[in-house]
Amino acid sequence: MRASRRLRSHRVFAFLSLLSVTAACSDEAHPTGIIPAEHLTPPFLQQTASDIRSITITPQVDTLVVGDTVRFTATAHFLNGDSVDVSRYINWNTTEPTVAIVSGTGGVRARTPGRAFIIGHAREFKDTSGIVVLRARGAVQPPPVPPVTIPTPPFVSPAPPPNSLRGAVAPNMPAGFSTYSSRDFRSKSSSSHDFVGSQGWENVERLYSNLVLMSDASAFGSGPSIMRYNFPVGLRSGNGPASMRYLIKNNSARSLYVATWLRFSPNFNAGGNKIYYINWTGGSYLMKVNSAGPTSALNLSLTTNHSGFTIGNIGTGRVLQRGQWHLDELALGLSSVPNAPNGLVKIWVDGTLAVDRNDVPLPGTPPFFDVRYSPIYGGVAGAPVSVPMWMDLDHVHIGGR
Repeated sequence: MRASRRLRSHRVFAFLSLLSVTAACSDEAHPTGIIPAEHLTPPFLQQTASDIRSITITPQVDTLVVGDTVRFTATAHFLNGDSVDVSRYINWNTTEPTVAIVSGTGGVRARTPGRAFIIGHAREFKDTSGIVVLRARGAVQPPPVPPVTIPTPPFVSPAPPPNSLRGAVAPNMPAGFSTYSSRDFRSKSSSSHDFVGSQGWENVERLYSNLVLMSDASAFGSGPSIMRYNFPVGLRSGNGPASMRYLIKNNSARSLYVATWLRFSPNFNAGGNKIYYINWTGGSYLMKVNSAGPTSALNLSLTTNHSGFTIGNIGTGRVLQRGQWHLDELALGLSSVPNAPNGLVKIWVDGTLAVDRNDVPLPGTPPFFDVRYSPIYGGVAGAPVSVPMWMDLDHVHIGGR
C-alpha cells in the first residue's frame, strides 16, 4: 500500500518536472493585481488538464491589517485521488488591487482597508478566497455604514407548505433561465473517482462524516432520498458540520435562481445559522436561518457581505416550522454596473412571493461562480451545540442565464 502511494506521488511530481524549462513566477507583487501573460498556464497544467478534477484555494477567508502579508495555496485535485500544490503554476488575480495585491505564487499584501477576493485559476479550473483588510494598527476606526434593512414584519403562526407544491422543484424559476443542476440527493460520492455519486457537484462531500444520505417518505420535493447535515455536540459557533459545492459552468451568468427544500430538527437552536452562500466575483449572498432559542421563531434572512444590504425575517411575517419541510426560492440579478442601485432580489417562501426588490446596490462583476451549502453554526450567545441537531435537504435546483 505504501509503495503504491509513493508511486502515485512520484507520477504526479514527475509532471511537475516538466516545468524545469519554464520560468518560475516571481514573488514580487504586481501593482495591477493581474499576472502578466508570460506567467500563464504552464505545460504541466496544459498537458494534464484532463486528469484534474478541481483546484482549491486555502485559506478560504482571511483577515489582515494594512501592511500584513499572507501566502495562499492552490491545490490541484486529480482524478486518481492525488493532490499537488500548484501555487507557482497557476494564474493569480485580485478583484480589488487597491485593497490587496497578489504575487505570481499566491503571496498577498494588504494595502488599504476594504474587501477583496483572491482568485486562482488555470484553464477552466478556478477557486476564490476572501480577504478582509482592517485599518492600520493604531488608526482611528471610521464609523460603520448603516445597513439597508427591511423592517421586521409581524409574527404569524407557522404553517406547512400547500400540497400543491408537493413534487415541485423549481416552481418560480424565471422564464429564459437554463437549468444548471437539479439534485435529488439519491446518491453521494463514495470515492475520489466517484463523480456520478455527487451528481455533478464538487467531489469533496465524501470527506464529511456529518453529511449522511437518508430516506424520508414525507419529503415534499423529489424524495424519498434526502441529505442530512448533523450538528454534533460540542460544535462551536463559527464552524460547520459539512460542506457541498456546485461550481457554475456558465462563465457569464449575471442572473441566478436557487430553490431549496429544507427542514430543521424539532430542537434546532442556532442563533444566526448560515445555510448557503452564493458567490460572484466581488461578493457573496448569505442565506441564514435565525432563532433566539429552542422554542422561538425560525426566520430566514438574506445578507450580502459587501453592500450592507440585509433582509430580515423573510416571508412578511411567515416563520418556519421546526420538523416541517419548507421551500425557499431565491432569484438574483447583478447590478448593471458595480454598486448601481438596480440589483435584483426575489424570494419565495413555500411558493409565495415574499421579497421583490430591484434597487439593491451590488458590487463586483459577473459571473456567479458557485453555490455552497456550508451551514455555519451561529450559536446562541456563542454557546456550542449541547444536544444533537440536524438540517435536511430534499432537493436543490440551480439555474440562471
